[in-house]
Amino acid sequence: MVPTVAALNSLNSLACDIQICIPTSTMYLSAGISKISNVDGDLCWAISSDKFCNAMVKNVEDTLQKKGLKLPSKCITPLRSDYKPELDCTGELKADGLQWYQELIGSLMWACELGRVDILYEVAIMSKYLAMPREGHLEQVLHIVGYIKHYKKMRLLFDSSYPLVNESWFKSYSWYDYYREAKEAISGGNFY
Repeated sequence: MVPTVAALNSLNSLACDIQICIPTSTMYLSAGISKISNVDGDLCWAISSDKFCNAMVKNVEDTLQKKGLKLPSKCITPLRSDYKPELDCTGELKADGLQWYQELIGSLMWACELGRVDILYEVAIMSKYLAMPREGHLEQVLHIVGYIKHYKKMRLLFDSSYPLVNESWFKSYSWYDYYREAKEAISGGNFY
């Protein structure tokens, strides 16, 4: 939606009076963002998927509880060491199981994006079966969730020496900035 010229003029009249402040957040797309000291004592950025993973585990446990089931315990590796998904001969999942399998894989992929690199390979292996998963595949995906429950804390630290981030690059926008950018967008476009 492109603002009209009258709306932009109204915003311009408010530009001197109102300042929009964007607070520094500790969460971004369900990832915890923080600055911490690394082992060398250097201050660096860190990303954590703890809150997302805790919410995902709780959601899975609630769903399993409704079915009278529980997450597997003693999950010390993301997949069972003797499991070979390409040789799984269990029954194919029905429509509701298929959808749940796909949702779980999507959630696990997002956990990987947020820093859970310890499960990246296993999630990639299990995502090959999104079109036609079997009951054994679902059991192993639940095993990955059980592993996440067992190993809750995971944080990635970013190298504090590269890239150099100047915090002054991030600014708060005033109504005037919004008006100016919107005006440039309007004057540079074609309208029919």
